[in-house]
Amino acid sequence: MASFLNTLLFPGMIMFCLAFIILFRHRRGRTGGGSRPADYAVKPLLTRWELAALGEMRHELPPSLHICPQVRLADLLTIRPLDAAIRQAALNRVAMKSVDFVVIDSSGRALLVVELDDRTHLRAERQKRDGLVDAVLGQCGLPIRRVRPGQRVGALQMLAKAGFLDETSSQAGSRPDQVLASPRTIRRRAAR
Repeated sequence: MASFLNTLLFPGMIMFCLAFIILFRHRRGRTGGGSRPADYAVKPLLTRWELAALGEMRHELPPSLHICPQVRLADLLTIRPLDAAIRQAALNRVAMKSVDFVVIDSSGRALLVVELDDRTHLRAERQKRDGLVDAVLGQCGLPIRRVRPGQRVGALQMLAKAGFLDETSSQAGSRPDQVLASPRTIRRRAAR
């Protein structure tokens, strides 16, 4: 009787193990090492408000200046401490943060950071993040312009204030009648 059970159980266990291995490999291929095209999809890089701000800055800034959207803070900065632990801690603080726009000159030097502060910037955790960004950029000597809904970006005037442009060129490119619409206004206009 025992030999009869062994002859039935042994092939059954082998089949079960093979089925488990095949299933495990199939699942690992779908979620682990491999990536399928269906896992990713392109999304808009900029919101409507960001697009409007970009258009305003393109209109007012001279062609020698360029606007880079969605710049990672870690790509904008150099971390100087030589001690590996301090360097890694400093990198960790900025690695997952980005700024809305960076205005650069023709040599690639960053001149100004522009942040669009919607109502999410009123939350405590966001204010803590904004404080860190302001402190880091201040330490680097890089000016930041925070724009609230309804305000003009005013990048040209900010660059003139920081000494990157003379006052006459900042007046020539500005249009005081142009006001940047708030995200809510832009959404209402798009719905029409």
